[in-house]
Order: sequence, then structure tokens, then C-alpha cells
Amino acid sequence: MTAKRKTKSQKKPDFTVYDADYLGEKLGMDRRKFHREIKSRIISDFQKELQDIGIRNPDIGLDNNDIIYLTDATHRKIYKTDLNINTYL
Repeated sequence: MTAKRKTKSQKKPDFTVYDADYLGEKLGMDRRKFHREIKSRIISDFQKELQDIGIRNPDIGLDNNDIIYLTDATHRKIYKTDLNINTYL
């Protein structure tokens, strides 16, 4: 009798990673203010989760509902926050 290998099919979430210019404009501020105020608060709020999966300086992505996704530069490690980007205004 041969053991069957179980595989876990995992669908990659549907989100888009944006640069600071776009995210700042979306929130009505320049890229510098976005980086200093908003991105630093997001990282602070999810520091433990990011540390657990090995992300130090996440890229920020949004899905169609503006839910925040944090990802590494390769977009292989992904953390869904369940928070809307407008929560940080």
C-alpha cells in the first residue's frame, strides 16, 4: 500500500501592490507624509505578524475593497490585515 500525499491547494489572494505616490494620492497626501505617518503606523500595528512571517519592510497592496495586504518584495509572503486603508486616515 502506498501512502498518498495530501496537497493543500491555496488560491493566491487578488490584490495589487501600489507605490507610495499612488497610496499617498489615494489618501490625499504626498508620498513623504504617507511613508512617515501611514505606512509606519500600519507596520507598527502588524509588527508581530510581519516578524512571524519574516517581512521587515512590507510592500502595501490593496484589493478591490481597499483591504490592506502586506507582502515582501517577491510577493511570496503575504499577510492580509482585514483593515481598509481608510482606517488610517
